[in-house]
Amino acid sequence: MRTYWQRLATARPVVTETAALALLFGLTVSGVALSAAVAPQLQPLWPGLFPSAVASAALYRRRENPAIVFGVVLLCAMGLGTLGYLLTPHHCWSRSTRRAPGPASPPGTPH
Repeated sequence: MRTYWQRLATARPVVTETAALALLFGLTVSGVALSAAVAPQLQPLWPGLFPSAVASAALYRRRENPAIVFGVVLLCAMGLGTLGYLLTPHHCWSRSTRRAPGPASPPGTPH
């Protein structure tokens, strides 16, 4: 038995795909904002938003020209990395949980 949301997605595929891409863009923008927040120096948001918007818009055409879309998304991801934005949240968490080095314990003592 199909649920209401499954029937709605089947009946309106364009609306469903647009909503999914908007959600993906929102997640990408939040990643850019998180990356800018943990950067050691102040980074503006707009250079990270432009490649994110281009990549999300390109994904809308993925069925017609998959190779071109793959190239566009790959170039946008490489551009974000080159601009200094973090590509995975793992780096943000490891930066915020990193401890300052303490005194070295003598050999043979438990940590």
